Amino acid sequence: MSHHHHAYLKQAPWQSWRVWLAIAGFALCTQVMLSIAAPPQVSPLGQSDPNTGKYLTWARQGHAGGQMDLKALAASSDDKQEGGGAQTETGSDGYYYKLAGMPEVVENGEGQYNMYCLSCHGGPSTEGDAPSNLFDPVWHYGEGPSGVAHIIRKGYPDGGMPAWEAMLEPEVIDSIVAYLFSFQEKPES
Repeated sequence: MSHHHHAYLKQAPWQSWRVWLAIAGFALCTQVMLSIAAPPQVSPLGQSDPNTGKYLTWARQGHAGGQMDLKALAASSDDKQEGGGAQTETGSDGYYYKLAGMPEVVENGEGQYNMYCLSCHGGPSTEGDAPSNLFDPVWHYGEGPSGVAHIIRKGYPDGGMPAWEAMLEPEVIDSIVAYLFSFQEKPES
């Protein structure tokens, strides 16, 4: 008995398989707990920004050469107009109609729409006048593009429409509105 006990003490603790088993079990358990506590920051909506938690667009993720600077685009189209006219106010109806006339913004907006909106609202071929049909000329909620942008941001709980401002960057919402209004006649100003 005493001889066996003596031999055990000569072994350093890390030479014992029991110690290694305990360490491995602890490490595995910690790993599992951490992965439960902090799920990876990837969702069906794409990569989320570690700083804001908001989902990044495919453009922000570097596919389209970086996020489109919609304000700069709108401003540059102001400059091209005769006499360099007044600057279009960001978020105004005029701003959205201007973006709706820019193929690259509309194309970006279509990609965003298909990712976030299509499953509830359907596509351009949707038939019938329903509040969820965003492609016919009838708008049930939201007056003009700026009103529609407001509803996307703030939601319309009574109609089952969630608020998206916590999830989507402002440029994403703006490009979605530009896409939707590319299907609408611009009112005579």
